[in-house]
Amino acid sequence: ALTCSHKSLPFGTRIRVTRLDNQKSVVVRVNDRGPYIEGYVVDVSGEAARQLDLLKAGTARVKVEILDSSESVAAKESTTSSGTKLLVSHKGNTLARPVTYSTTESKPGVTSKGITKSATEPAAGTTEQPVSNLYKVDIKKSEKTGFGIQISTLSDANNVLPIVNKLQSQWPNKVMVNVTNDEANQVTTYKIIVGPYTDKKTADSQQKLVTKRGYAKTFVVNLGEL
Repeated sequence: ALTCSHKSLPFGTRIRVTRLDNQKSVVVRVNDRGPYIEGYVVDVSGEAARQLDLLKAGTARVKVEILDSSESVAAKESTTSSGTKLLVSHKGNTLARPVTYSTTESKPGVTSKGITKSATEPAAGTTEQPVSNLYKVDIKKSEKTGFGIQISTLSDANNVLPIVNKLQSQWPNKVMVNVTNDEANQVTTYKIIVGPYTDKKTADSQQKLVTKRGYAKTFVVNLGEL
């Protein structure tokens, strides 16, 4: 499918991605969040990567244009009451930043967005084994009280455990996942949160520590409003 991940564009948004070096382009639909790497703007599916001739290179600098059904919409900046920017983009805006595609298999073109690495052909006579990880999971419901720092929002459950595992090593017993099921649109969203903290002042202080540890664009949320 011609799909992609983007950090902030609404699901269903159609964008045109054009490589700056070879001028090849493809129109893809946003259906996931990411890539969560500084400087990267979009993560495309395997078929989109093939059309961009990106299977071997893995990354490239691109121009990204936002489209609607008539290919003429301009996305305007929208801000929540807390000041969190939801969308900062305009028609024809050139984002000369890398695009990536992701894979969990050895065959280029078969992709799963969310794990960002370049696809490579296995050496002759070798077989690339799938990566297998074992996680110990202890899940229990948490009261919606206090405040937390929202780290990221994901739509693919496969991407949740690795991030939670990493955060647990940094904030033991302070990692939560808010799961929202949108049955009308058949979409499940996973918000990964560090907390809870009893008051907003403490949460604000912890957010600075979260930022220092490499998690950009986080924000404090009132757990009672989730």
